[in-house]
Amino acid sequence: MFYFGPWDSAGHYVCDESGHSVDRETERSLPWGCYGDVQHPIDCCLQPGCYKDRDGRIEHRGQQIEGPAILHHRGGWTALGFWDRTIDTRSNSNSVYIAEGTFTFDEMVFMARTRFAHRWNKMRFEVFQVDSDGSRVTDIDGSRPSGEGEKE
Repeated sequence: MFYFGPWDSAGHYVCDESGHSVDRETERSLPWGCYGDVQHPIDCCLQPGCYKDRDGRIEHRGQQIEGPAILHHRGGWTALGFWDRTIDTRSNSNSVYIAEGTFTFDEMVFMARTRFAHRWNKMRFEVFQVDSDGSRVTDIDGSRPSGEGEKE
């Protein structure tokens, strides 16, 4: 499993479960690219409100709210992406957890919380699944919550 985003300081990198940046070969083995992969970019494209326009440029709709997360599947991998300014407070700061295999939202959250506890536990907001329109899909236990934005 991998993490993309700021680990302990500003800047976005692909890290292994120990928090070390991985080499370029490992990055290139992922189904979402970090460097020049305009077809399936990882940075600022796997979060709610992101899309590519007709010319292939990355566009953002709405505010970059921390918490709402989108689950992605591609090529036998799963990614969980959301806006996250816990470490890097600049606009477009985000976190993405990537695992080989096809996983549900709950499974990805569990793996991220346990395998990347050092990073996950720094966040002070609830992570919850939304669809491509930004509507809440499920709570962490799979039920539909009664209210938005409630803390765990």
